Amino acid sequence: AGRAAAPPPPRLVPASPMKRKGDAGRECEVRRAGEAEWHRFEKQVDAASFLGVGQTVLSTLINGRASAAMHARFEARRVGQEAKNPFAGSNLKPRFRENWTPAPPPAPPAPPVAAMASASLSETTTPPPPPGGDAVVVLVTSMPATSIIEGAQGLLRNMFKGKKVSSVEEVDGLKPENKELRSQLFALSQLRGQYPQVFIRTSGALSFVGDFEKLTSLNDCEELPAEMLEANPQIETFSKVFAAFLP
Repeated sequence: AGRAAAPPPPRLVPASPMKRKGDAGRECEVRRAGEAEWHRFEKQVDAASFLGVGQTVLSTLINGRASAAMHARFEARRVGQEAKNPFAGSNLKPRFRENWTPAPPPAPPAPPVAAMASASLSETTTPPPPPGGDAVVVLVTSMPATSIIEGAQGLLRNMFKGKKVSSVEEVDGLKPENKELRSQLFALSQLRGQYPQVFIRTSGALSFVGDFEKLTSLNDCEELPAEMLEANPQIETFSKVFAAFLP
């Protein structure tokens, strides 16, 4: 008997090009302030490079969550969508509205003390303020998860050093001895697990200033004309927020 014919070799089908997760819908259009024409890019990384910003900043521009200073300089949108700018159509230029907040209502008057005994009781039951004098408290991490966090922490240190801000205290959120304070700061800012964050401690009371983007915006607002700041006292600037710690 003759030998059986060998089976035909398997047919090779060319593989379709692989598509990374998240590539779909990444086409975007960008333009600088004052430009009439939009520039289209297939990849978000190329669009960010064209504007000279990071991909994170470009994402916030597309989603309408960038700082007013960034929205004033650039526009970005997904192909087929309208650009999102929460500051458009306002009476002020977009960058001037970054920290436009209504003045807080006046605090209610303190109730009169009826008697010395009641005042003494109040003094004994009031908890003492946390230790430490007035200071700028910066929550950082000694093991940043990304180079973006590491870079933001370094830029923040340089910002405070360059402006000669006094009494800056760094709190390493990874140290076990800072666990209680870290939880207190996260509860105050509602930004759990995010670094860096900046707070101000005055007379033992802590108040949240903002994250790195907020500090950058405060610094940008220093460039506003003096007459604009005078006419709009509700606009916050770096020198206003940290006045007690500047020379």
